[in-house]
Amino acid sequence: MEKPKEEVEMDVLTLIHRISHLGDDDEGISKHIIHSLTSICLGLTWEDNIDYKTGGWYRLQMEQLQLAEMDGIIHKGETRPQWLEICNGFDEENKANLGPLWDQVKAIADELGLEEFYNLLQDPMFERWHWGRLEMYANDHNRMNGTEIPSWMKKS
Repeated sequence: MEKPKEEVEMDVLTLIHRISHLGDDDEGISKHIIHSLTSICLGLTWEDNIDYKTGGWYRLQMEQLQLAEMDGIIHKGETRPQWLEICNGFDEENKANLGPLWDQVKAIADELGLEEFYNLLQDPMFERWHWGRLEMYANDHNRMNGTEIPSWMKKS
């Protein structure tokens, strides 16, 4: 039995909200969400986006990195390997947290079909999550890595 459109919309919106609370704490999270939604609309995965792979670091992680830097572990010189280890740990933690949520978004897109998923995102309730820039970001994919843009995603 197929879910009603409103229920699917709420499922996607809930996932996006959960994702937004796991990413970085600045304006970038919205931009990161646009990039991942665009990738999914293009038939790619969230990690295939052209902007980020891990969701950025959230406030607590940034504070932990600042504490490490105050202890002398900095991004250059002999402590760089330790600094990179901390950073890579944050990236892996964030991928582990974000991946399952984005996988659920992708599963919804695959079940609906990419065009229908894209159409679902055109509802005004999703505007704050993509700023009307899905097509622009799709063009970036095309320009940067040759990803083909479906005709239904091109603005006329």
